[in-house]
Amino acid sequence: MHDYNTSKRSLKRVHITIIFILLVTTMTTASCGYDEWLKSHVTANEEILCRYKEGNDYYFVSKSGRKLKAGYRIDITGEKGRSKSFIIRWGFKNSNGDYIGLSKEPVIEKAEFISEGNNKYFDEVALYSVFHNVSEVVDVAVGIKKYDSASNVPSNEEFEDSELKEIILCEEVLLD
Repeated sequence: MHDYNTSKRSLKRVHITIIFILLVTTMTTASCGYDEWLKSHVTANEEILCRYKEGNDYYFVSKSGRKLKAGYRIDITGEKGRSKSFIIRWGFKNSNGDYIGLSKEPVIEKAEFISEGNNKYFDEVALYSVFHNVSEVVDVAVGIKKYDSASNVPSNEEFEDSELKEIILCEEVLLD
């Protein structure tokens, strides 16, 4: 389920909240390391602005024309063959630390479940149109929280941003 700017917090600062409730029935099988994963998502025409790996979780942001391309692969391996659920929130900030607006909803290029042996992942890549006239310099962060089951994921009204683990992917990246 995608939730775009519907909560009161979202109206105060523009960002995208993506909530995945992972009830996996079919999965793609693929095995690759971080560098191979990154190469499979970024074309020769794109400039990689930032990349980050933490354990089995991968992230990147690249510039694709006048759009930002953001991708992640999250390890959703749970106990007893169950998949974890998670909330992920991308944040694009200007040099003043204010969230910059998105000119339209992101375009999802890829979203799939991946199985590697006993591990399960969710892989997504999306294109974001940011208002370039607002800021030529941008900081990119991602907030994430994993849950053992879909029943543990709070509603928008119950969820607090402070519950997310913030990962700064890159700071003061020049867009133009």
